[in-house]
Amino acid sequence: MHSLDIIPVEAILERDIDLLLLEELSCNSDFLHWFLSTTELPALQKLEGVWRSVSAFGLGETDILVSYLSENEKIYLLIENKIDAGFQEEQPQRYQQRGIKYVEEGYCHNYYPLLIAPEKYLNTQLDFGKALSYEQIRNWFNGREEPRFMFKATLLEIAIEKLRRGYKAVNHVAVQKFMVSYWERALQQLNALLMNKPEVVPAGSDWIQLSSKLLKRLNIILYHKLARGHIDARLGNFQESQVNALRGILPPVLVLDQTGKSWSIRKETVTLDRMQDFAAQYEKAQQAFDDINLVNQWLEANSNYLAS
Repeated sequence: MHSLDIIPVEAILERDIDLLLLEELSCNSDFLHWFLSTTELPALQKLEGVWRSVSAFGLGETDILVSYLSENEKIYLLIENKIDAGFQEEQPQRYQQRGIKYVEEGYCHNYYPLLIAPEKYLNTQLDFGKALSYEQIRNWFNGREEPRFMFKATLLEIAIEKLRRGYKAVNHVAVQKFMVSYWERALQQLNALLMNKPEVVPAGSDWIQLSSKLLKRLNIILYHKLARGHIDARLGNFQESQVNALRGILPPVLVLDQTGKSWSIRKETVTLDRMQDFAAQYEKAQQAFDDINLVNQWLEANSNYLAS
């Protein structure tokens, strides 16, 4: 059998890159030092905080705000992150205006607006005094040769390719409405399982991904495949001997299925139509939630084996 040749995520949004940067700037001192040095900003003495989506003075929003000390001077770094969307009216100017107000109001001694975007985007935008490309950040991640950083480099490459292709995920109103209703009910019905809140939902989105702290530790991803009526717990890095042993302890309602090199524990359930109203399918959805909880409870009860 052939393994699937697909990317980790369907599309990258600016919010995804915001959160990636928020984590690294907050928690990774090596990245922060490199970041400031590469953009020729004052050197770091002490980081005071990093925040996302900060509105101030009625002058719009800063995507990421970094506060740090440099030679006892407080610096505010105002970051605008773009993948392919154009600037809003006078958006670069409002960054400057917010920076000036921060200084005037005594929040900081100095400020620097900075644009982060793919190189192709930066080549057409000259309104920010400082800039850093996705490609530079991707290359820094690749240079670390660690799985976490390599994964983040892949996410940035997907975002860069999105700009090259001119691709934008198109939200499907009916499917998004269904997914939001599913998410709201899942918060109440799915014990200890988490689902990302749906934002932009393309028409083809039919698999719902669920997770928990335990499942992450076990390297298991739980999928609800709506149209197929499948609940699949995809097992990570399971060897053939483990799979054979697993067959001996699975209850009759659960089966093993192989896709490429990956194995999943599957529970058949009812089908749901993402194009139709969630409320009209409430009873079927409740049955699916019960089946999801059944699978998750079995995984929890057998976590010691699954972790071996």
